[in-house]
Amino acid sequence: MAEARKQGANAIVFPELFLTGYMVWDRLGELAETAPGPLIGRLAQMAKAYGLLSIVGFPERGDGLIYNSACVIESDGALLGVYRKTHLFADEPAAFAPGSSLATFDSSIGRIGILICYDVEFPECARTLALGGAQLILVPTANMEPFAVDQDLYARTRARENGLFVAIVNAVGADERYRYFGRSTVTGPAGEVLGLAAAAEQLLVVDIDPAAVQASQQSSPYLSRRRPELYGTFGAGAT
Repeated sequence: MAEARKQGANAIVFPELFLTGYMVWDRLGELAETAPGPLIGRLAQMAKAYGLLSIVGFPERGDGLIYNSACVIESDGALLGVYRKTHLFADEPAAFAPGSSLATFDSSIGRIGILICYDVEFPECARTLALGGAQLILVPTANMEPFAVDQDLYARTRARENGLFVAIVNAVGADERYRYFGRSTVTGPAGEVLGLAAAAEQLLVVDIDPAAVQASQQSSPYLSRRRPELYGTFGAGAT
């Protein structure tokens, strides 16, 4: 955070379950905390000290359940909210409860939406956030081999089809189960790659212009030319 501020950043995003690491499922009872809680409170102090809007993945305890979550802390230290991962990957349902809603947050860098890892593979999630006015979708991930091609594809596609910015922030390294390939990336509203990290720990600093979203959505008017009356034709119970 200190280095990000030194380089002129206004916001910072960390990977999925960053505070604990991803494969800590056998210790969730010990590590999960409420929001606000001790570690979130410390993060809030740091966000204020460095003047950074901060998005950090952590295991959240709430409603008697444990969620795979990301907190959104404003640059003044205020907790804007928490997003709970809605689409659980592989055997995550054995460890986490799914979140029940998608939301956007008005922040110091514009209106943002949060997705976590697997969520971004479902186009409905990003589209819902775009319809909610999101200019930038931030995606903490713990994405493992062999899905690097998938990550690059989803970052560009979600940005292009919604005319907004997408930042996917991935873990690096390995644990007893997975190897995380990094390659964090920021894509622009036309699907162009604005920044791409290596397969190692790296602070990737990218400039974005939220005003570019409106121009992109006007020139490629996917959102305004949707026909929602058609999309419920085949429901979950259809055969």
